[in-house]
Amino acid sequence: MLWQMRRNKAQIFTEHVIIYFIAIGIVVSMSIYMVRALQSRIYDARKYMINTVKATKLATGAVGKLRLEYEPYYANSESFTNREVSEQEQLLGGGRTGVFRKVFDNVTTSTGVTLQLPPVNAD
Repeated sequence: MLWQMRRNKAQIFTEHVIIYFIAIGIVVSMSIYMVRALQSRIYDARKYMINTVKATKLATGAVGKLRLEYEPYYANSESFTNREVSEQEQLLGGGRTGVFRKVFDNVTTSTGVTLQLPPVNAD
């Protein structure tokens, strides 16, 4: 019996590989449902928070609009990136072969500007 198991190692390996790929396929296919569940939890939490704030606002008599969603197309952003690179190579004497020295100097500058308009003034 043990002799037969030693003889069929390739078959056992392929069975393990097939089971591995089936398990990976199941996890990948279920990830869609996990993402949907997480997104629904976030949506429900946001909706609960908005309703709580609205109820508090009505109770206190506060004035103003309360929007349920953020609309990202009201944002305008610009960014500029500048990079300067310099390197120095030196061959210094010493010993039988000499000493090779290489010095790098990198400078990266990034500047960003973001303008956000509220939905009321976005027209």
